[in-house]
Amino acid sequence: MKKFAIVGGTELAKVHAKNIQRKGKLVAVCSTDEWGTEALGIEYSAKAYYSFDEMLATEKEIDIVVVCSAVGFHAEHIIKSLQAGKDVLCESPLCLTKAAAWQIIETEKYCRRRVYLIQTPSFFSPFKRFGNDGWKKNIEKARSFQVDCTMSLPIGFLSGINGQKFPGGGLLYKPFGLVIDLLLSLFGEIKTTEGFLTFPDDKTSDSVEDAGVAVIKMHSGVVGTFHWSTLTTNRRSLTIIIGNNILEIDIEEPELLRMQAHRQYNIATIEGLMARLYKEVYDDLSKALRGKDINFPTAIDGAKTVEAIENIYKALR
Repeated sequence: MKKFAIVGGTELAKVHAKNIQRKGKLVAVCSTDEWGTEALGIEYSAKAYYSFDEMLATEKEIDIVVVCSAVGFHAEHIIKSLQAGKDVLCESPLCLTKAAAWQIIETEKYCRRRVYLIQTPSFFSPFKRFGNDGWKKNIEKARSFQVDCTMSLPIGFLSGINGQKFPGGGLLYKPFGLVIDLLLSLFGEIKTTEGFLTFPDDKTSDSVEDAGVAVIKMHSGVVGTFHWSTLTTNRRSLTIIIGNNILEIDIEEPELLRMQAHRQYNIATIEGLMARLYKEVYDDLSKALRGKDINFPTAIDGAKTVEAIENIYKALR
C-alpha cells in the first residue's frame, strides 16, 4: 500500500485525502493553516505538520507527495520531494515560470523519480469527447475559437496570497489555468499574443488582474480570442466556440455540461464535477504506479502550459 503526504491547506486537500483513502494511506499533511491541517490529520489519522522540511525529514516512508499548495510554492515543494526520493502528484499549473519548470524536469531525471500532473482535459470525461471522431474532424477544420470565462471568486480571494504576483501568479494560473491546458491540447502551442489587463481600483499592476482579454495566434494557424474576468456576481461559465460547435460549462452548477453541435443540444449530467475528476486521477495514478501503460500528464506537459501562461502575461503587462 502506497503512503501519501499532502502539502497545501486548500479545500483540494480534502478531495485528495478522500481519494487517497481509496488507493493508499495518508500518513502526513502539511500547511501553514494550523487549524485546518490539524482537523484534516485527525479525520484521516495522519500526522499534522506546519513545516514542509520537517515533514520530509521525519516521514521517511512517504512514497508520494501530493502538492496542492499555492502555485508559487509548487517548484520548491516538488523539487524537495524529488530530492528526498519521493514521487509527486501535482495540481496544474506545474509552477510559475518556464525556468522553474525545467529545473523540476532536470531534478526529476537526476533523482529518477516521477512527477504526475493533474491536467483537467486529460481526466475530465466531457473534455475527452473532443477526441472522438466527430469532434476531432470539426477541430481539425477549425480556424478560430472564442473563449469566455467569468467567475465570481470567494470574498477575500484577491486580497490574500492569490492576489499577489507571488505566490498567486495571476488568474491564468488559478482558477483559469485549465483553459490554457485545453487550448494547448486542442490547437497546439501559442505563437503570438496581444491584449490588455485590468486591475482592481485600489491595486496596481504589481497585483493580480481582475480581468483580461487576449487575441491569440497558434503555431497551427488557428486564431482566437480569450476573455477572462472576475467582475461578475451572478455568472460563472466557460464557453468555447469552434466553428459551429459550442462547449459550455455552467460552473455555477457544474453538474450540467451543455454541448451544442450543429444546433443539436446534448445534456450530459456529471455526478459531481470534482468527485468525478479526482476519481479518474487516482484510478489512473494507481495503474501508473503498478507499471501500467497510462498516458498520465508529465512535467514536460506542464512546462508547455507554464510557458504559454508566462508568455501571455509578458505580452499583456
